[in-house]
Amino acid sequence: MTSLLFTGVALLFAIFVRADVQTNTFPVGVLTAECRLRHFWMLIHKDFLPEKWELQVFDPVEKMYVVITTALATQCGYTISQDAFQNVEIRISFLACLVQNENDYRFTLHAQINAMHHDGKSSHLLVLKCDLGTTWKTREIVCEENYMEVSVKRQLPDFQDDAEQDWYETIPLAQLAQSQVWQVVFHYPDTKPTEIIPALDVQKMGYTVNTTGTRVFLRAPYGQNQSYVEMVEGIPIEMVRATVLYRQMWMVILVDAALGCSINTATFSNTTLTWMQPRVLYPLIPEFVQDNRSISIGGTLLDNDVILQRGYFLQLNRTVYALTIPLGAEGGYLKSDVVDNVYGITYTINVVKMDNWMDSHKDVTEHRLFRLIKTPFLPQAPVFINNTDPSMRTFNITLGNFLTDVELTLLTIKKMPLTPGEAINRGYVLSEVPSPTNTKEFVLQIPFSDGLVKQKYVGGTTRRYTLQLTYTLNIVPENKLFTYPVTVECDLEDVVLPVAKGYCSNEKLILAVTHGNMDSFWAPYIEDQELTPWLATQRNYMTYENGTHFLLELPLFSPGVTYQDITLYNVTARLDLTLRDIASLEERITFSVTCTFLANQVLVCFSNGTITATVLGNVTVPPINPQKTRLRDGTCTPTHSDSQRALFHFSVTSCGTTVKIDSRYINYENEISLKRELIPLSSPVITRETEYSLTLICRYPVNDTKFVHADLHSNSFSVSRHAKDSVIGQIKVGRKLRRQVSRLHSSAEDGNLDTIFLDAVNPHYMKSSGEEIHATLVWFLPVGLLVVFQILVC
Repeated sequence: MTSLLFTGVALLFAIFVRADVQTNTFPVGVLTAECRLRHFWMLIHKDFLPEKWELQVFDPVEKMYVVITTALATQCGYTISQDAFQNVEIRISFLACLVQNENDYRFTLHAQINAMHHDGKSSHLLVLKCDLGTTWKTREIVCEENYMEVSVKRQLPDFQDDAEQDWYETIPLAQLAQSQVWQVVFHYPDTKPTEIIPALDVQKMGYTVNTTGTRVFLRAPYGQNQSYVEMVEGIPIEMVRATVLYRQMWMVILVDAALGCSINTATFSNTTLTWMQPRVLYPLIPEFVQDNRSISIGGTLLDNDVILQRGYFLQLNRTVYALTIPLGAEGGYLKSDVVDNVYGITYTINVVKMDNWMDSHKDVTEHRLFRLIKTPFLPQAPVFINNTDPSMRTFNITLGNFLTDVELTLLTIKKMPLTPGEAINRGYVLSEVPSPTNTKEFVLQIPFSDGLVKQKYVGGTTRRYTLQLTYTLNIVPENKLFTYPVTVECDLEDVVLPVAKGYCSNEKLILAVTHGNMDSFWAPYIEDQELTPWLATQRNYMTYENGTHFLLELPLFSPGVTYQDITLYNVTARLDLTLRDIASLEERITFSVTCTFLANQVLVCFSNGTITATVLGNVTVPPINPQKTRLRDGTCTPTHSDSQRALFHFSVTSCGTTVKIDSRYINYENEISLKRELIPLSSPVITRETEYSLTLICRYPVNDTKFVHADLHSNSFSVSRHAKDSVIGQIKVGRKLRRQVSRLHSSAEDGNLDTIFLDAVNPHYMKSSGEEIHATLVWFLPVGLLVVFQILVC
């Protein structure tokens, strides 16, 4: 036994000849027609036909065109498929229905292709003519994608005494068969009985049984009840063991019409596909003296040079041969696909395998197999490359490697969708760059200064530029969309920080700020309130802006001023201007100015339950000695005092402070007083002292109001933030020397006075309403953290 792997290469090449085509309706380059391996072979460019089209073939008997449906194509020998490049491929057997056969040598087909467009139907007529080429073999088996076909030469062989079992089983059936009727005997393995069926009934079952001038042929769909699967060298073979017989009077004609086709697919790895076939189909070829084979991939016959050039690997032994092809190798077709938004590829090849086995009688069986092999979906992670050079101040990014059937349809940056055209009009540089590997990549350049690029200050002089981008890509022509999000960051030392100078002037705190280059991303805040024009107006702030500088001026007793120290004579105040990130509200930089001003009489009710108040000795006529003043509890003396002033600081739970609760407020009350010293004590008739009293009332609303918490530490008075309760301070001043007593009330009902609610997180200022205020006796700023007043009693 000899093995000639590539014997027959020239023979197969000779069979690939151009068909005689008569048509005037197909544009040039759209249709390719050839005579290949006993087939009319047509290839129509994938862009020519619409989604809906049909093939019609002329019936010379009925004088009409017949639509080739899927079922008719299988039964009649037509295969409508795609090649590896998704062009429409039509293969029609020379023995197919409606083909005009001239002596089994010349074959003619009249066909038309109807294309259904939105605006109507267009028809394209063609006439194909093919000569046989090489002479018929004794038996020829065709394994198409949708059917199996066997044709056997009609001739009387020499007498041989080597009948097989199938023949012995068939002869008794043939003797009982109906006269002058073609019938088919189906044989089965194991114990299933042989079955004889009239050819007419076999036709109704989807088979075709017919004869030509020199041949008898049987065509069978895959998966029929009369077929079965037999394993040959571990490879599944679908078998139909049939005998076609004709009984006429004294003669019975028996034709062995057995056929078999492998139904295995290829095996796949991440890089290759491997297709295995048995070297000999032993159920059909019980013995042979010579075999040869040829393989064609994508219409190109494989020889040693082609195998080496394309990187294929062909392995042959006594039982099987295996063809291994690298994914993406020449001869196949890579196609993009997407599953669950994951990009991937498939690889498809068209394989035509032809085997020839010659037996000892020199009868040759030719076996041709057509297969379209397609890999499963193979995920392919896109390649993202960041080529950004910070010195260029431009993002330079690349996304690939995609097959040529992928298009970029949309760029979404910070939720703003941009088509490629809109991106280019915006000033982006967008290009599609092909690569030598038949892939492409998309190169995108976006300047740091673009409004859709996020900028963040990260400290020092460093700014972080962030591009949050989502690519939307489309696989054509299927219109399968998928997305690919990327985030690119680049740190650059290009920040010019704002600078500020502070000034103190006429009980005002002033900050002059020179703008930096991040100001458009930062917002100014006073405490936790954004400094807007509305807030400035409400709080009596003065602001000035000229494009390069910003000036902020706050009165001493304004909300937003922090009081660091309260002494007998001075108030030390600080103004903090904080710049916050507009998006995250993170503090970026704070400017401060601290000023010390002279202070008059002061009352502060703190949310921690303490009260601070000052007494001036010269507010009465005659003056009093503030060092001798006391709270209700006489043991509570001034915290600090001199001959002109006294400073008290005490808790609402000490020093004789009383509490009253109504539906709206908790009222804490105490009194600063000076008792007259009478001489002599036993019979007082002479005094040098003025009797003096100053009533202090702190009112804490019961409801959900907020406040600022203050603590007195040594000589400093710092204001910090707290929450929940609020405070209203109220002072009553009394003098008994035949003079009128003046009272100051500061409460939520007062109308001509701004009462202060000091909030730990968010200072809230409420307008009060009332009638018992003598404006000539009180200086009370519209907004502020302290109640400051002067009292003059005549």
